[in-house]
Amino acid sequence: HIFPAEARNVTEDFVRAGTRLGLAELIRGGVTTYCDMYYFEDAIAEETAKAGVRGVLGQSVIDFPAPDYKTPQEALRYARTFIQKWKGHPLIIPALAPHAPYTLATEHLKYTRALSDELDVPVVIHVSETKEEVSRILEQYGARPVNYLNDLGFFGSKTIAAHVVHVSGEEISLLHRAGTGVAHNPQSNMKLASGVAPVPEMLAKGIAVG
Repeated sequence: HIFPAEARNVTEDFVRAGTRLGLAELIRGGVTTYCDMYYFEDAIAEETAKAGVRGVLGQSVIDFPAPDYKTPQEALRYARTFIQKWKGHPLIIPALAPHAPYTLATEHLKYTRALSDELDVPVVIHVSETKEEVSRILEQYGARPVNYLNDLGFFGSKTIAAHVVHVSGEEISLLHRAGTGVAHNPQSNMKLASGVAPVPEMLAKGIAVG
């Protein structure tokens, strides 16, 4: 339901307004740095820089028509331009953001990983957010999302895995060995009834959790 609704309703003006509201909330809450993955990321970067907030900002790449780009190839071309524009900015760290293992083909996941290495930028991805995602990837590729991505060489010290709700102790160890950080999203996880991420276990393993 969400992706078609976004395709119909999300515009650059919509994104700018939402970004300004989000930044106001962050500043009011004393937050100085945030990580984002969305559409029209250039507009988000502009608003973030104007507000004086730091951001690791990832241009979304997805395998079906999105509000800003209709194909993953278009999104990847734009992502390269976005990164080249913002790299070296004092507040903005541009990133690649392949949406999730269930919304991108294996070849596109590999390509985004290679591109992030080439451009030396972080890569942000949703991982093991829901039970359905875990079941789907297990059925499709014969491995759970963390293992599947690890087999592709996806994880590293510049990878940020978002959500990471449904993971085993073995998968937590794997993320730790790869030096991958985790973006914890308790509000989103509660809103969608996705579950509760094992944050104490991740912290005990020495994973950087934000």
